[in-house]
Amino acid sequence: MKVVNSHSHLNGQEYLLVHDSQTYADVMAVVSSVHGDALAKVADLRKRWRICANWLHNSLKKGGWEDIRGSRRFWLKRGRVALGMSVTAVPPIPFETFAEHLLLYTGDIINVGIEILPVKAMASDTKGGRSLSTGIAYYEGEVYNVMRHGRNSPPVPLLIIGIAP
Repeated sequence: MKVVNSHSHLNGQEYLLVHDSQTYADVMAVVSSVHGDALAKVADLRKRWRICANWLHNSLKKGGWEDIRGSRRFWLKRGRVALGMSVTAVPPIPFETFAEHLLLYTGDIINVGIEILPVKAMASDTKGGRSLSTGIAYYEGEVYNVMRHGRNSPPVPLLIIGIAP
């Protein structure tokens, strides 16, 4: 997988680069280590993103991240940084993607959140059809939501990362 785009909300990326550059480098290295070609070979379209998210989750845990929650989303924490990824095809409630980041931030558990999302291009198969379930939040849509709601919503520093094979 590769990082196609990223969006820094309330200086989330800048915070990581200055105060926790090792965490930033580790996340980028783990994302780039996922083999997107192998993911494309998965026949069940609904499982593709879940397999990718599972691989990222397991790789990050080996790098010292700890689970802080698990249900429809993976939540990992290292130091004062939380990382989230959606793992199911349940359509998100608006801002549900960032709700846990907000709770952890206002509870003084984290200083910044990272959200890893597939880009919209992953939703379309090159041979026609879909590569992802329709309910998974995608990078462009979530960044649009953040920008549409203005500078202070959600009021937590975030780095939103869009990935693709």
